Amino acid sequence: MTSSLSEGRFRQAEFWRTVYAINPEAGTTVEEMLEEKFWAHVSRTLKPWDLIEARAEDGSFYAVFLVRDAGRTWAKVSLIQAVQLEPDAEKADGGTKDYISKWTGPHTKWRVVRVADKSTMKENFADKESANKWIVEHEKAIGK
Repeated sequence: MTSSLSEGRFRQAEFWRTVYAINPEAGTTVEEMLEEKFWAHVSRTLKPWDLIEARAEDGSFYAVFLVRDAGRTWAKVSLIQAVQLEPDAEKADGGTKDYISKWTGPHTKWRVVRVADKSTMKENFADKESANKWIVEHEKAIGK
């Protein structure tokens, strides 16, 4: 064994691996991302030692994964780091006892969710006020 590192083993990290950033849909968990099938649509792009930064669309967590292996429709990843950013990813930002409005990220923006079954009623509201207005109008329309 040599006592020093040879120049051929010393490179910028970008030479050996790629860092990807993903924005999983609201409600996706870190545990789901550890499943090989989660990566099916992008696995052809991945190679061992790549890093994946996951930023939850709803702002609830940040995680880093290391790609250990990948095939045509699967990838094995290991969790390097996970940080919970919001104690409650379902945090409501307004609404009534039956419907809540909440921010779910840049793709679906403000969303109205029915409390009883957590179904999305409508999404892509530009702001909280528009989502809350929809709730009021919807409840009037159904006679509440």
